Amino acid sequence: MVWIRYTNIAVGTIANRVPATIHEPGQIAVSLARLTALIAGFTAGSVVEIETKGNALGVFSGTSRLRLPIVPTEDLPEAMAINQEIGSVDISSVDCLQLLEPFPAADDPRVRFQLAGVFWHSVGDRLFAVSTDGKRLIRTSIAANKFSDDRTLIVPSDVAIVARRLLQKAAAPRVTLRRSRSLIAFDALTFGFTARLIDSRFPAYESVIPEPASNSVVCNRLELLAAMSRLSAAAPTADTALVALSWWHDSGLDLHLARCPLDGVDVVAAEGHGSAKVALSLPQFADLLKEFRSECIQIETANEQPVVIRGGGEKLALLVRSKWNFDNLREGT
Repeated sequence: MVWIRYTNIAVGTIANRVPATIHEPGQIAVSLARLTALIAGFTAGSVVEIETKGNALGVFSGTSRLRLPIVPTEDLPEAMAINQEIGSVDISSVDCLQLLEPFPAADDPRVRFQLAGVFWHSVGDRLFAVSTDGKRLIRTSIAANKFSDDRTLIVPSDVAIVARRLLQKAAAPRVTLRRSRSLIAFDALTFGFTARLIDSRFPAYESVIPEPASNSVVCNRLELLAAMSRLSAAAPTADTALVALSWWHDSGLDLHLARCPLDGVDVVAAEGHGSAKVALSLPQFADLLKEFRSECIQIETANEQPVVIRGGGEKLALLVRSKWNFDNLREGT
């Protein structure tokens, strides 16, 4: 096996293991961009031979004879590595991907850097993952041994994106998560990825999650998404459109464009309990629905609390209401 290691000081250190026949052990550094571009020029399945010759790396395949200049190792950034481990847990790759799911709700790091990632924390025999930007929140959890019991394990969004890509491409069955005070490591059979954590404490988000409400509606998620798409197309300004939702006991889910109800009305078959009227940002609501994979979703709300979206399992999302006067469909704030 050949280990290929790359360090980006803004993201982390990635080490990939590639099957190879080793004639003589050694190590060398070259430009990743140039090596990637060179290898991409070969057809899939091509056998490539690599060897060092003086100050150059020789790359051979078929009739191709190519060379790349060697980069002095002293010019390379220091690889990130965990020296003082304070937590470790072995989980399936499927569970690890689930822990990364909330990051689309994370805040912009230029606004609140402590919210610009996914917060992981252990509660009992479950490991929770949460992201929020103050308007939206996504939370999910998996069964796992205790990994972190403080509020400092915040995985930056760009690290979450890289880790997800590595897990999806590697198709490794399991991954070991390790952490120190400042670093997180993802160790799988064919790759290792160590990256910095956000140096902050995540706020106490638990207080904003409402108790289950009696006013709820259950419907098919894809049917609701299709209705959102139609309303978005009809809205004069899709980016700032508001969608009004209303339901009552044993009714369907009524939808209309809050600011211009004559331009968009739709009804989705649903099972309603209690009654509610609520206005939401149409694009934000649609984006949250896309983060679920379950066939059906439940929407619930009460007493001006944020709207809660629940899918199958432990996953939930929150979205703050938009202020709207339902007694006058032409006016709202």
